[in-house]
Amino acid sequence: MIYVFQFFLTGLLLLLSPGVTARLRLDSRIVFGKLNIIFLIAVFFATFTIPAVAVANEIVDWTQIGADIDGEAEGDSSGYSVSLSADGSTVAIGAPRNGGGIYAHIGHVRVYENISGTWIQIGADIDGQTYFEGYSEYFGASVSLSADGSIVAIGASGHIGRVRVYENISGIWTQIGADIDGERNAFGVSVSLSADGSIVAIGAPHDSSTGHMQVYENISGTWTQVGADIDGEWEFDAADEFGLSVSLSANGSIVAIGAPYNNGTDVWAGHVWICENINGTWTQIGADIDGEALADFSGFSVSLSADGSTVAIGAVQNNGNGSHAGHVRVYKNINGTWTQIGTDIDGETGNDYFGNSVSLSADGSRVAIGAEGNNGAEGNNN
Repeated sequence: MIYVFQFFLTGLLLLLSPGVTARLRLDSRIVFGKLNIIFLIAVFFATFTIPAVAVANEIVDWTQIGADIDGEAEGDSSGYSVSLSADGSTVAIGAPRNGGGIYAHIGHVRVYENISGTWIQIGADIDGQTYFEGYSEYFGASVSLSADGSIVAIGASGHIGRVRVYENISGIWTQIGADIDGERNAFGVSVSLSADGSIVAIGAPHDSSTGHMQVYENISGTWTQVGADIDGEWEFDAADEFGLSVSLSANGSIVAIGAPYNNGTDVWAGHVWICENINGTWTQIGADIDGEALADFSGFSVSLSADGSTVAIGAVQNNGNGSHAGHVRVYKNINGTWTQIGTDIDGETGNDYFGNSVSLSADGSRVAIGAEGNNGAEGNNN
């Protein structure tokens, strides 16, 4: 089930809404499960001229836009991935467990447009594929819309892993170019489109012992890799999970990549790299942005501003405000150095897993943060 809200901002925003989907790890694949918990989203206003996050005034009201957008069937995990167009009028929704029988978890994506307050599906379902081996594709594990909502990239992290990109042509979702295939490395667990939909970044966190990220550009209908693979760091005791999260700048020239299992500061502290395409070579901007402490999993989520100068990073198991409370840090590129803006934004209490998802506004002044373990008004997270 998906809820879409519009809001009138006067300062600090806190929204509680039900029905969040969790991501679990099993047998080197991303598996999905639904939790009956309260989903906490916090939107903060950062004032970059002072060394603090400015927080003031509660939100006046939230108004739901249209009715709930429900999944097709029980167990579909509809809403596991979502992406909005720049103006908020179009939404893509992934249901990676859609399908049944031997081909369970084929997955599909639906795209809706807000027409006079009603969410109307655009075109037919965009369905995943079946395989004679009976493997699950998990099509819809990740989705990313172009700014105008006319192009959607869809990740299918099961089987070999692949990404397909579609364009809305007269109400029909038509694939652009061929599939972009992985190598059984959770390729497609994360995707991010440029604003015009011509460039896509794709994470493959289970590649080798590092994970990697690839960027492709649509050149005359063919998805052509931009530069070489960006590989994570080799870890002696575990995979880096580099590419579990990715985020492109609006023009596709800058990419942020999360590696939550990196051991830079400490074991599984996590870190983020930010790279720029300079004449076809992906060149790191500044140093690694490392997590704070042991098992923080910093980089579980990342989001760039439109110009790529600001990044929000989620560390879901940081213990700053209790065990696994989680936190988010926001950094700005100042003369090639990633400088934290304000203080840490901490989860409310232990087991919030605050920072499970993050999304920055285009100008980088606002950040929305998900906390999949927050108990909210119900008092439990069962």
